[in-house]
Amino acid sequence: MKTKVPVYKIMTPLPIRLNPKDSIQKAAFIMNDLGIRHLPVVKDSEVIGIISYSDILRINELDREKILSDNLMTTPAITIKESETLEELAPLFTTKKLHAVPVLDYENKLIGIVSTIDIIKFMYDYI
Repeated sequence: MKTKVPVYKIMTPLPIRLNPKDSIQKAAFIMNDLGIRHLPVVKDSEVIGIISYSDILRINELDREKILSDNLMTTPAITIKESETLEELAPLFTTKKLHAVPVLDYENKLIGIVSTIDIIKFMYDYI
């Protein structure tokens, strides 16, 4: 298998993002509406955390409007650079048990997100 493939060739570009003060209700609406399961949280162009759909499911629906993204996000965000390879990405999914990783450019700006679904699509295209 091609493990030297750069992450930018696998990632989903230009991901939807949240601000730290966005409500969990907004996150839930975006995820349900767009069929996505992870949202990076960005402050001043820096990825500071990530929220997953399973994080949201732990919150009572009535409380979702009151709770803000910065109170629920997983932090610090584990990220990867666009030039890093699938070989460098794989341990984040296997060892750290992540399901999505924000992708940063050389200026540490969010340019994409790579998820287990992206990797499965890549493997399917490869075989």
